[in-house]
Amino acid sequence: MNESTKKFVGWTLSVLPILITLFWVIIYGTEPVNDYTTSLADMASNELNGILMAVALVFFMLIIIAYVIFSRSLIEDSNNPVFGTVASMTIMIFGAIQLTGGMLLLAAISLYDAGDTSNGTLLFMINHEANLVSGIILGVGLIPLGRAVREAKNKLQPNLTLNIVSFGLLLAGILNVAATFVAQEDLGFFGWIIWVIVSAVIGVNLIRNK
Repeated sequence: MNESTKKFVGWTLSVLPILITLFWVIIYGTEPVNDYTTSLADMASNELNGILMAVALVFFMLIIIAYVIFSRSLIEDSNNPVFGTVASMTIMIFGAIQLTGGMLLLAAISLYDAGDTSNGTLLFMINHEANLVSGIILGVGLIPLGRAVREAKNKLQPNLTLNIVSFGLLLAGILNVAATFVAQEDLGFFGWIIWVIVSAVIGVNLIRNK
């Protein structure tokens, strides 16, 4: 990566995942979704949620772009590029699902505000279930990415950073996959938080190392 690309990836990964997590907490709350209609009504009652969701979608698109660039840089810097290739392709698929889900949520809120509760709730349900399933895809992308970091010729330094990123991505990936199969959203939440921390570590490392 050249310096401008490295700065873009670094600042994107160190800041935006944290902001998106805060937005998600504000929009979705901390309680699991038990009733689609009630949850959608709560979201639609706050006009700020629509704005936050639109901003979050832009931020999320930038994060996916940054991760794809990072993954491709590992492919170019490795004698065994298969891990980076799998990670890059899987993360793009995950990003497409999440962005589509975000658009569905915006549409669900709009329909609910317009009085079409039935179709709004249907779109909200599809969005919620897609988010759960996409945890598998995210996990499948993060696990090989953790290995790709270790396969790179120019490894992250110092070794502590390399270990945090490599094992952190592996753990986050495993938790996200497991959360889907055991239908336990708490595991997915912990996997997400680990991913946010690891993203910040990668970002800061890229910013500091010229």
